[in-house]
Amino acid sequence: MTDPTHSESNEFRVEKLDNDYATWAVLFQASLEDKELWEAIADPQPNAEVDAAGAAAWAKKDRRAFGRLKMSVALHHLPTVQACTSSKAGWDALEAVFKTKNNARRLQLTQEFALLKMKPGETLLGYSGGPRSSNWRWPRQATPATTTRC
Repeated sequence: MTDPTHSESNEFRVEKLDNDYATWAVLFQASLEDKELWEAIADPQPNAEVDAAGAAAWAKKDRRAFGRLKMSVALHHLPTVQACTSSKAGWDALEAVFKTKNNARRLQLTQEFALLKMKPGETLLGYSGGPRSSNWRWPRQATPATTTRC
């Protein structure tokens, strides 16, 4: 069986961005660094009047990095990237979308937590998600013979 993260040429491929931005960002940055394209996102564009060759090389890296960025997102994130004109702008737009989602989720969880209340007569164990059915059992404690250390 083939691994979907490796191509025929043994090149590592990053899974398309869907929900886990933090992991995707680390892996995508590593893939761009491996292809020597990360400078298009990390470094500002050189002034073409001062360094024409440097500006041309940066523009080529930017086009390649931007193409990889477009191909590395799920289809529902593509409009966010397509609205941009450079790899840096696309990268920043995706980061902003996911920071907004994370902040909204954090606010939602904070509100849910603030509204939590135990019902009269409810035990802490029952309230906290302990045994809810007769089939549920507490996991056994690991014994030293079965404990694995890293």
